[in-house]
Amino acid sequence: MDNPDDFQALYVLRGPSGSGKSAFAISLQFHSKRIKIVEADMYFTNDKGEYNFDPSQLGAAHKWCYEKAVGYLEKGYSVVVANVNYQLKHYQLYLKYAEEREIPVFVALIEGDFRDKTDDALNKAPRDVVARQKRLWEPHVTW
Repeated sequence: MDNPDDFQALYVLRGPSGSGKSAFAISLQFHSKRIKIVEADMYFTNDKGEYNFDPSQLGAAHKWCYEKAVGYLEKGYSVVVANVNYQLKHYQLYLKYAEEREIPVFVALIEGDFRDKTDDALNKAPRDVVARQKRLWEPHVTW
């Protein structure tokens, strides 16, 4: 395949908060006009680009993220899901959706630590939150 825009796939990025998932997703998107990025954090970002996290809305944010991903996949786009995804239950619906439609899936673990290297509010997750994510981490099991 010579043109990456002819290829549809689902990319599931896994990694603790502040690990570089968004930066990696943007680097993938740079290579194709047919790649869309979805993150639950986008739900908490207003039209001015201001991030206002509300933990009581986390379920709604993940539902929104899944629906955006499905919408893009249905239109033929490749999708990068850049959420923490520290347990299979967090990204299993995406895998099931892709499998049912024979869309190739790539799962990648992103392990950087950029929390103290940026002014970006998205990368300022408290250390106890990141420690909890790491403590509850499940290895990816081939789907």
